[in-house]
Amino acid sequence: MKGKQISAAVAALALSCVMWSPSALAVEFQGTPALIYRMEEDGIALEVEGLQAGESVYAVQLTLELNGAHPDVGLIPWESYVETENKVTVSEEKTSLSIYLDAQAPINHETELRLGCLQLKEAGSLPGEAQLTLLDRDLNRTDTTVRVKEGGSSGGGSSGGAGRPSESAKVEQTGQGRVTISPARASAGTKVTITATPDPGSKVASVIVTDKNGNPVQVTAEGGDQFTFLQPKNGPVQIRVDFQEAVAPKDLPFADIQKTDWYYEAVSYVYQKGLMTGTAAETFDPERTTTRGMIVTVLHRMEGAPTAEGTGFQDVTAGAYYTDAVLWASAHGIVNGYGNGSFGPDDPINREQMATILYRYAACKGYDVSERAELISFRDAGQISGYATEAMSWANACGLIQGLGDGTLSPEGSATRAQIAAILMRFETNIVK
Repeated sequence: MKGKQISAAVAALALSCVMWSPSALAVEFQGTPALIYRMEEDGIALEVEGLQAGESVYAVQLTLELNGAHPDVGLIPWESYVETENKVTVSEEKTSLSIYLDAQAPINHETELRLGCLQLKEAGSLPGEAQLTLLDRDLNRTDTTVRVKEGGSSGGGSSGGAGRPSESAKVEQTGQGRVTISPARASAGTKVTITATPDPGSKVASVIVTDKNGNPVQVTAEGGDQFTFLQPKNGPVQIRVDFQEAVAPKDLPFADIQKTDWYYEAVSYVYQKGLMTGTAAETFDPERTTTRGMIVTVLHRMEGAPTAEGTGFQDVTAGAYYTDAVLWASAHGIVNGYGNGSFGPDDPINREQMATILYRYAACKGYDVSERAELISFRDAGQISGYATEAMSWANACGLIQGLGDGTLSPEGSATRAQIAAILMRFETNIVK
């Protein structure tokens, strides 16, 4: 009912040129508010700055005068407004434009109010001042005069062109927690903040952002529960946040693993789960290269170390720590070897081999392996072997194998034991349901 009342109030504004007298103050300002505009290729991006933080705006009327005759001028709204209307009056090479915007939820983002993109078929200039009316949820209104100026900060704290309004982000989450994003709608280049708040007993396992084509978008951990990314140019993004049960890690017996290490949680996870052990009683060797035999042995342990039969490979001898694991993995199509009768159990495993083995294991278990990411944004995507292309696309989409921060995937790069521990933890929390 409240939304209808606000719509009616805005409709009343649209039908009348007489400004109401202010009632209770709807929204306060920090100093003098300003209408910021930016010249874009397809119009003029508009937003209001200077609102008091914590205030909520539900409806807007903006009236301004343009130089020149612009009978077809209009605004493409930035937000999902319930009702919008443009009232245009042309007189003596002057155009008076009144814009009415109405929504059932707050349309401002803290101190900023994004309006949309003003469409002009011919060149025109904006006035030095404009009239602004704001309504809050209870229909209290504020009338004010705003300065019109070019430039300023864009939504979310980034600078530069504001661009056309984008669609809202699509958010998916697993586990127990709450996800919010700000701003909910953002133009290209805007810094978007994801706040992932886990429920008691849970923690954030991963935050993955992809563009509308499935390409990964770089996410930066800002500390606490906040993560940021820059809105890409090609439309809405997909945000996936995975929460998992927070298990207080026990002290590890390894002298070479410190609680300040980035991989401490992952090493603790795989050690407590029995997926990986130390290379000695008091060492884990986090920087040591992982071999193909080690990886298959880890997956074999995840299955409960089932017995296996078969002749195996010529270089997999009886009695080795990995023998049963390799036989089991080969029997289930998880590993195929090099094609010359050998497996190379002591060869260092690279990132694309790791992705392929996990992909085949997940498929063998009946897990969902349908997710894909476009890898073209990585400059070394052409170096991915043909047999591993599909697996690398899946592993990147699921957040198992990510870029190295320099725009590369390094498909043939070796994987350390610390990296493998992190990948295995992500696999169990993101893939195993």
